[in-house]
Amino acid sequence: MVHFKQTSFYFIRHGQTDWNAEKRMQGHKDIPLNVTGAEQASYAANTVLQGLSITRICHSPLLRAKQTAEIIGASLNIPLLEIENLKEVGFGIMEGKRKTENPNIFLDWLKGRGPEGAETPLELKNRVKVAVQQSLDDAEDNNTLVVSHGVCFHVLQDIIGCRDPIIKLDSCQVVHIKKQGGSSWIIKKLA
Repeated sequence: MVHFKQTSFYFIRHGQTDWNAEKRMQGHKDIPLNVTGAEQASYAANTVLQGLSITRICHSPLLRAKQTAEIIGASLNIPLLEIENLKEVGFGIMEGKRKTENPNIFLDWLKGRGPEGAETPLELKNRVKVAVQQSLDDAEDNNTLVVSHGVCFHVLQDIIGCRDPIIKLDSCQVVHIKKQGGSSWIIKKLA
């Protein structure tokens, strides 16, 4: 079980991109938000996140997460911190391809049979653990918002031992992650 300095934080998946809408695998490709994605980020900032007293935003360097963080940060007047290791899993030769070209790609990847050039699940897990640790360790309170990606959130659930049930995030969906008692964590969808 992992130990984070903070016992509570928030996580949001980036807003929609054209590749999300087309069901293309993005990975490390630097795809910007589309109009819908920018609207989703603005909506999250002005509704779900508005009353949470967020004091800092840590985000992936990939454009879709960075733009989401910038929209939220500007709306809430909160400083941003870019963390390299919050970027999405590198999916090798599958980046840019439609998920329908290999419907089992994610399950195969989880079993260690990822596409050529892809990061392994263990590599991603180790990277995300370091990134979240970095996001929270310097925080003065439990009000950090992490802006990252879907597969990063998937492995974060494993890192904190909170996988039953596995939660899949939609674009700009916010969750509250909180330590409960000894070493167990709970995840609550906020919207």
